[in-house]
Amino acid sequence: MIQTSLVMTHGAGAPIDSLVLKSFQNELKKQDFNVHAFNFPYMQKIIQLNKRRPPERVDKLKIQFADQIKPSGESVCIAGKSMGGRVATLLAADREYDHLNIKFVFVWGYPFFAPKKDTARTEHFKDIRAQVHIFQGTRDSFGKPDQIAQLNLPENIHIHWIDGADHDFKILKRLNISTEQSIIDICKKMTNIVKKSG
Repeated sequence: MIQTSLVMTHGAGAPIDSLVLKSFQNELKKQDFNVHAFNFPYMQKIIQLNKRRPPERVDKLKIQFADQIKPSGESVCIAGKSMGGRVATLLAADREYDHLNIKFVFVWGYPFFAPKKDTARTEHFKDIRAQVHIFQGTRDSFGKPDQIAQLNLPENIHIHWIDGADHDFKILKRLNISTEQSIIDICKKMTNIVKKSG
């Protein structure tokens, strides 16, 4: 079986080897994805210096993400947690990077709204040609069902709701589903999406 290439990155505050993202990497590899996971340079400096620092501007992060994708003529999937997912969508919306042949964008917890802001970070969605699949917890403070229902999202932007999950896919205890199981379910859905595309 030919493996599907997937390039993935982290959110603003935790590196690529955080517990949640390691779980995604391990499960996606089991699902026959060829995974390349990376830290943005600012996160590498945090790790090296053991000192907190903010992310760089998203336009810089977009270039850094693009640099991780090796053009091969084959289609590629890109993915990110939160901020990293937003950067992935910005990359897919930029015609300068059409040569990267991005077919799918997967986002784990899209930051639709900045804290205490009511303007959605979705203006660029109209420029995305790839299929975008966003896995969003119903308790995610960066974008809840009632907020997203009011957005006029393009047809190629698909929201997959994770019942009872917060921004890090922690599920309400009464639902008796672990974060690990939630991640397994998400990765299986990702596999099915890619397979159905042929």
